[in-house]
This record gives sequence, structure tokens and C-alpha cells, in this order.
Amino acid sequence: MPIRSVLRVSAGSWLALPIILLAALFSLAHQPATADPYAIARSAAGTITLAFVAPICAALGAWEGARFRRAAWWALPHVRSRAAIAAWSTAPVILAGSIAVAVASIVQLTRAGLFVPDARLLALTVAVISAHTLLGFAAGLWVPVVIAAPAALILSFLWMAFPAAMDPLWLRHLNGSLSTCCGLQQDLAPAAVIAAFLVAAGMVAAAFLLVTQQAWSWVRGALSVVPLAIAVAAGSVIASPLGPDPAVARDASALVCATDRSGVEVCVWREHAGRLGEVLGIAADAVAAWDASGIPTPRRFTELEPASRSERAFGFSLESTKADIVGSLAYSILPPWPSCANAGPYPSARVLDELYAWFAAVGGMSERDLVRRFDVAAPPGSQTPLAVVRALRSRPPAVQRQWVNGNLEATRNCLDTPVDVPDA
Repeated sequence: MPIRSVLRVSAGSWLALPIILLAALFSLAHQPATADPYAIARSAAGTITLAFVAPICAALGAWEGARFRRAAWWALPHVRSRAAIAAWSTAPVILAGSIAVAVASIVQLTRAGLFVPDARLLALTVAVISAHTLLGFAAGLWVPVVIAAPAALILSFLWMAFPAAMDPLWLRHLNGSLSTCCGLQQDLAPAAVIAAFLVAAGMVAAAFLLVTQQAWSWVRGALSVVPLAIAVAAGSVIASPLGPDPAVARDASALVCATDRSGVEVCVWREHAGRLGEVLGIAADAVAAWDASGIPTPRRFTELEPASRSERAFGFSLESTKADIVGSLAYSILPPWPSCANAGPYPSARVLDELYAWFAAVGGMSERDLVRRFDVAAPPGSQTPLAVVRALRSRPPAVQRQWVNGNLEATRNCLDTPVDVPDA
């Protein structure tokens, strides 16, 4: 059939524009994993539209298959293979669905000043749309359309939507909707992409077995489940090490670093390079203030998870204020939450907020921002973190050093008792 005829009679051609507009509008209401201009996160946010675009394409695929069923055409002799005929008939639907998701991703990208979507996510989108459409076509070919189209729509929607609410958490990666990727410190996990591709390939193989038969066969119908089951099993093995997000740590090569004359070094992701000089100045001032208070701190701050104890991890966004950056640097100085605290009492838990407030205050956070962040409700009979810090900073420097060092040591375990601010 000529391409013009395929486009003229295909439901995918008729509904392409509404599907694309719906995907674009839906994308506008979805927030990506980061507000920064990160192409992977923005592209992934657009793929949330797969949750309804794939089911629509499955139903349209069933409609296309039903046209051949109504005409009793499938049993007639053909010059081209049945697989080729199915591919040509569903191509407009697959194209419309793929363009719709791509436009949704581009909408997200342009909001951040970007224009090129992530190629891996685009390829996966085409594979998922093709799989759902071809299985819908197979259903419409052998089942009456009044059953096939609604069943394809509902089953496709259940597969795209429900795994995100199920345990184990890695199940959500198998359907190819990887919209929760990625924070700025993350990259798309190859395991999630491969697992989703495998499942989509299994769906295509199942559809191939169903559409290449001349007449319905229960044996062929049963055999079509085999490649899908194998693909789901293989994808599960690959995706099972992942958590709820289809992400891995980002490579350090994406960092941009600068060093102050005092020896303070700051490394940020390339998307934050425009603020590197500003952040370096804030960090250098904070380190100088902490040193002057007698509390030596690391000289290297990085947005990557640090590889040694001589550096600290912090984070910010292009929308962060100076107070946000000082707060992030101050928080990076705190000891990590000890594992013993997850199994029993942790006497120093309250002191962490007080230490955080002290490092922020000394590091240069304004009084107004300190009030907003640390003058918060405290348990009955106790002071707010800001009240403790105000009392402490009225004491001599030696007393402050003793309090800070003692509590830094106490927060590293679950045995030591925190140090109180001594009376004036």
C-alpha cells in the first residue's frame, strides 16, 4: 500500500496531533528530578507521558489489526510478509506516539534552555511504543475489536502505571518509563535501559509470533508467551540491583574545579560552572571563618560523593541563594549519621541541628536566614538550635571550640553524652 494511502486510512494519522498536544500539555505539569538544565533529567521527565501514550497506541494498534480482521484479509495470499504488512500498518501509530513523547521531552528541555533530548531515552521510547502498538495489532487481528481495543488500552495502562506502586522497587524500570531519572549527581543506569529494551523486545517477538500465522492457532498463541516471559525474567535479573530510581553515580569527568589563593578547592557539575567563582568565594570565606574559630575544616568541597575524608560533598542549584550555599557547606561538615542510631538510642541526635546552626552562623549566614532556618520549634523544655548557638557565641572562643569538638566527637557514636553550653 502506498505511504499516502497508509497515512490516509490510519487512525494514528488522524489522532497524531491530539496525542502530541496532550503529551506536551501533560509534560508542562510534571517537574523533573532537578530544576537545573540537565538534559538527561529533562528528557526523562518527558517520558512520563509514556504512561498514557503507550496505551493509546496499543488501542490504535488493535484498531488497525481489526481492519484486517473485518476484511478477512489475513488468510489471503500476499506478496509481502505478514510481519512487513503489520509494520507498515502500525508505522503511523508508532510514529505519532514516538513524536508525542519526544515533544514532551523537548518541552521540558526548552524550559531549561536546552534543545537536544537524550538519545538513549528517545530510542527506548520508540521501542516501548512499537512493542505496545504491535501487541495491540495482534490482539485486534485475532479478537473482535470491541474486546481487543479496550483490553489493549487497559492492559497497557496497567503495565505502564502499576509497577511504580509495587515491590520490589526495581519492577518500575521494566516498562521503560524512567521518568524519575536523574538528579544532577546521577546518570541514567545502563541496567535500567537494557532491562526495559529486553522487555520491549520480548513484546515485539510475541507480537511477531501472533501476526505471522495465517489462521489462529492455540499453539502459536501459547508459544508467543515464551519470548515475553524470557525477556521479563532476563530484564528482572539485570534490573534487580537497582533501587527506586533508574540511576547510577555520575562520572567525575563532568566536574569543573577551581582553587582559591588560600588553597580552598570547589568542584561543581558543568551545569553549575557559571556560578563556580561565586561559590568558591563563599566557600573560602566560610573556611577562613571556621579556621579562625579554631575548628579546622577540609579544603575541598565537591558535588560528587567524596572519595576521601579530606573532602566534603555539598550541593546547590542555579536558583540557590548565598544562604542556601552556606547552609550546604555547613551541613557537609557534620559527621554522618552513625549506623548504631538505626538500631537504638542516639543521645546526640538533637546536637546535630545545633552544630549545623553553629557552622552556618560562623560560616557567614545572615541573621535573618538563621532565624528562618534554625529558630524552629523545639521539644518542651529545650531550646531551639538558634538559641543554643546564640548562647554559645557569647562565650569565649576556647569554650566554643571545646563545645564544638566535644559534640562532633559525641555525634559519631551512640555512647557519648552531648556537651551542653556552659553557664556564663
